[in-house]
Amino acid sequence: MTYAEAIKWLLLQESRGIEWDDYSAETEQIRKEAEKRIREAYQIAITALINQEPRILTLNEVKRGDPKEDMEYLFPVFLERCDRNYIVSRLIDLYESENEYVIMSCGRNDWEEYRYEDYNKTWRCWSTEPTEEQRKAVKWDA
Repeated sequence: MTYAEAIKWLLLQESRGIEWDDYSAETEQIRKEAEKRIREAYQIAITALINQEPRILTLNEVKRGDPKEDMEYLFPVFLERCDRNYIVSRLIDLYESENEYVIMSCGRNDWEEYRYEDYNKTWRCWSTEPTEEQRKAVKWDA
């Protein structure tokens, strides 16, 4: 099942409501609270699935990271280069240099420089690992 299919089924089930065996006044408060919590649970699940769908990060999202010492950032992304036919890395160290480019480490001694102005032209980052079909479907800004 794909994320889209799971979201579709959750939305369908959420819209149906709950059928109770007991609609008495004694259980009314419990039913109302349960229905509220179940609606919240559906919304959390749907939102989580939507957020897990791979997408191209904006340049600001790539630059944000989590500040550490010496302007270093460490966070998981999937780096794609237009001259390669695969994803380069899952965990990247970012170092900003004079707001012109970012230097990324794909391994302990594997440093590469990427200019901000070339983002989504020669390199881009994904939120989670995309399929080959997803990568090919999202066009580069030429």
